[in-house]
Amino acid sequence: MRWLHVALSAAPLIAASNAEDAVKPKLLRPSEIPVYDDDCTCRHTRAAVAEQVTQLEREVGRLRHAVSESLEVLNDSKERTIAFYETGKAHTIDTIAYLRDESNLLARVGAISFGGLTGILIGARGGFFRKLFYGTGGMAAVASLCYPKEAGQISKREIGRAHV
Repeated sequence: MRWLHVALSAAPLIAASNAEDAVKPKLLRPSEIPVYDDDCTCRHTRAAVAEQVTQLEREVGRLRHAVSESLEVLNDSKERTIAFYETGKAHTIDTIAYLRDESNLLARVGAISFGGLTGILIGARGGFFRKLFYGTGGMAAVASLCYPKEAGQISKREIGRAHV
């Protein structure tokens, strides 16, 4: 055992004497240093690890797939809902612009009448005053869409009267 200790302690001296005899290595520039070797061990270890799939990893994988499928369905529904909303918004803006045009008198009269009839239908279960209230409210709401400036003037005037 003692001879092993002596042999190991003499090893650095032998290596140092061999290093002096050896040719000095060529210095490399940083651009010449190979970053990745072709014999990379990380690729081989990943393949070995991938083969050892546990029960927990399988269950987590199934859960992730189920969640990703659910998210895809939700994203599709979201896109359809946004498209539906944007289409409805564009149609509403066009319809209001059409009704506000001065040359479309008959369209405005028809829209105001339709608003009144809708109000009467909403108040159909009530008595006469309920039908009158909802019908008038429906007509006033559509009339304020067709004539926004006049509706603003009337509301300011009536609010002023209410405060007096």
